[in-house]
Amino acid sequence: MKANYLCGIITLLLAISCTSPNQNRFRLEARITEARSAELASLTYPVYREGTWYKQTDSARVVDGRIHFEGDISGITPAYLTFENMDEVGLYLVPGTMHLQMSRLHPYDFTCPGVPLMEEVEDYRKQLGAVPRRAYEKSRRAMELNKQWAQASAEVRDTLWRQFLQAVQEFKLELAVEDSLRMAFVARHPDYTIAPHLLYLSIRTGRNGSDHLRALYDRISETAENRILRELAGIQLSYAPGETGYEVGDRACNFERREAAGGSIRLSDYKKSVVLLDFWASWCGPCLKEAPAIRKLARKYADKGLHVIGISVDDDSAAWRQALAKHDLDYCPQVLSCESADDEALYFPEKANLADLYQVTQIPCLILIDRDGRISARWQRITPTEEAQLEGM
Repeated sequence: MKANYLCGIITLLLAISCTSPNQNRFRLEARITEARSAELASLTYPVYREGTWYKQTDSARVVDGRIHFEGDISGITPAYLTFENMDEVGLYLVPGTMHLQMSRLHPYDFTCPGVPLMEEVEDYRKQLGAVPRRAYEKSRRAMELNKQWAQASAEVRDTLWRQFLQAVQEFKLELAVEDSLRMAFVARHPDYTIAPHLLYLSIRTGRNGSDHLRALYDRISETAENRILRELAGIQLSYAPGETGYEVGDRACNFERREAAGGSIRLSDYKKSVVLLDFWASWCGPCLKEAPAIRKLARKYADKGLHVIGISVDDDSAAWRQALAKHDLDYCPQVLSCESADDEALYFPEKANLADLYQVTQIPCLILIDRDGRISARWQRITPTEEAQLEGM
């Protein structure tokens, strides 16, 4: 989803009321004020089938300020409610009928009296304080600047680009604060039902050492209530950085993908070469702005063994192919970050999504891999400073 790579996921967890349990069936009735009529929303949550966790996504439209979802789960399950403008709100699904009230103007806030998990969630909200509000406001500003840049004249584009980068940096700082507060909360309350899912979120950030994460995970005992949340956290923990990873100095993770031009490509095919992974998307204005500089760099250093691999985070393969033709991006191998079989996405995208494998949380993102297969740098754009580093390789 676009929100994962640009500017904002609202990570504050919502709890929702539950009445009349009905084994494995949930029914979500949401009242959403300030929502546009017929606004599209999607509910995404994990489902387990034949030994694998898949990502189930259901869509519905807001009608008269209300929206409805229902489906099958086997216990307390994490989910995300996502809107058309890329606002994304975390919540828990519980078997039975659930009632949620929220405002589209403040999607990080909610009201939900009489909920079993509410006391825990309220404690967590007190821990976070104003961080969710600040993170939301800064993510919206970054997305608005990106939109303005795409529509702006040449005279003001550079100014908007700098403002966009600053907004993204401010947003990332808020996420770092949130992660620190979340880890401290889990350490104090490992017995809370929501603790394993909060730990899952912190594992996903890549900001914490695997030993510290494992120590926290081992303090969380499995219960009937947290069973699913703890299992998901344990699987995510198995993907924490080890010998291979995504940070500078780590050995780059190998992958195989189908090329837009046909055939397949493996990172391991480029042993003893310098490789530049270019993460981009057809809808990302700043990415397309950098494309000519990257193409020029690829041609300039081709004789010295530089290979560029374009990796698009597009969900729409048709839009991806149109962008390849329109912007002359076929000078290098081009692949999709996520290849989903039978239109079913795996819940753990590390198995399927290169952007998650390399912890790409914003684009453009350029990852430089040296001749020994280790990550030498992570960039957002090409300037003389970045080119000087490449020259030395």
